[in-house]
Amino acid sequence: MVFVLPSQNVVDDIESDNGGVLSLNTIRCTILERDDWSDEGNDTSALSFPHGMVIDDACSKVWLAESVQATRKNLQLNHKRPTVDRRFYCDSTRKVISDPLESIVRHALELASNYSVKSANDKENAFVVYCNKYLRFLEYKTVGGELLPHRDGIKTCEDTCIKSTHTLLLFLSDCEIGGETLIMDDTLGVTWDNINWSKEKNLVLDVYENHDENLNENNYHSDSNIRKNFNKRRIRYITDENRLDPIDAAGTKIFRLEDASIRSIDNIGDYEEGKEKVVRMPPPCHVNAGIQPSEGRILLFPHHWPHAGAMCQSVPKIVLRAELTIARA
Repeated sequence: MVFVLPSQNVVDDIESDNGGVLSLNTIRCTILERDDWSDEGNDTSALSFPHGMVIDDACSKVWLAESVQATRKNLQLNHKRPTVDRRFYCDSTRKVISDPLESIVRHALELASNYSVKSANDKENAFVVYCNKYLRFLEYKTVGGELLPHRDGIKTCEDTCIKSTHTLLLFLSDCEIGGETLIMDDTLGVTWDNINWSKEKNLVLDVYENHDENLNENNYHSDSNIRKNFNKRRIRYITDENRLDPIDAAGTKIFRLEDASIRSIDNIGDYEEGKEKVVRMPPPCHVNAGIQPSEGRILLFPHHWPHAGAMCQSVPKIVLRAELTIARA
C-alpha cells in the first residue's frame, strides 16, 4: 500500500543535542512484536510497519520544555471526563510538534528497519511518517485514575484524506509507580472468572520478574538502587543472538509480546514489613506488557492493538497523544 503524503523534512535539518529536536547520540528503540491475530480478526500484515515501538532518549530537553510543555501550559483544560483532564491543540503550522514527531519516529524506524523488515524490497523504500495536526494532552492528576481497556479508532486527516495507522504517546512526566500503558492480550477469550480483556479494570502491575537481579523482599521494598532500576524495567528485551547486538549496532532491541515475562515472583502472598502488612498480587492474566511513563519516552502501536492505562499511583501522569500514518515511500 502506497500513500501520497506531503514532503518530509530531513532529520539533519533539525537535529541538535542542544537546541534541536533529536538527541541522536542517545536514541534507543525497542520494537514490540506480536503475531497477526486478534479476537476481532484484525490483521496487521497490510501495515507497512505492523509493530509497536518504544523510543527512548530521542527528544531533546530544550524541545520538550520550550515547545511541547510550553504549548500544553498555554491551553485551556477540559474537565468533562471524570478521571482525566484534556487539552486540545491544532498544530496548524506543523512546526511546533507534528513535524518534529515525524522526524523522530522516521529516524527510529530507520534504525529499527534492519530488524523488522519482511523483504529486501522494503529495505529499498524509506518509511514515510505523517502526524495528524490535531493533538491532545491527557493529564491524570488523581491517584487511582485509569484508562479502561479499548482499541483506538482510525482518524482521517482533513488536509490529505489519509487514514491514520498508529497511535503515538509522548510521555511528559515520570511515574515511578503505576500509570503504565498496558498492551492487552485479546487471545485468551473469557477466563475462569468470566472476564475477558475488555472487561478488566483496576489494573495494577505490582511485582515483576527480572532475570538480571536477584531480588528479595528486603531490597525490592526499599529505596535501594536495585529497587529503582527494577521499577524502570516494565518491558523485557529479547535479542537474536545470530545478529549483531542491536545495542551496539543501532540502539535497537526486539521484544515479542508472546514471550512476555511480566508476572509475580513465585512466593506470592502476605508478609510483614515493619508493622504494615503488604499484599503482593499477580498481574491480570490479560496483560502482555506494561510501558512505564518516563518523560520524553515515545510509545507507538497499531490502532487496533488492545491497550489500557494502569491505575496511577504517582501523579501527575501527563501524555501527549497523536495519530500517525506510517507507510513506505
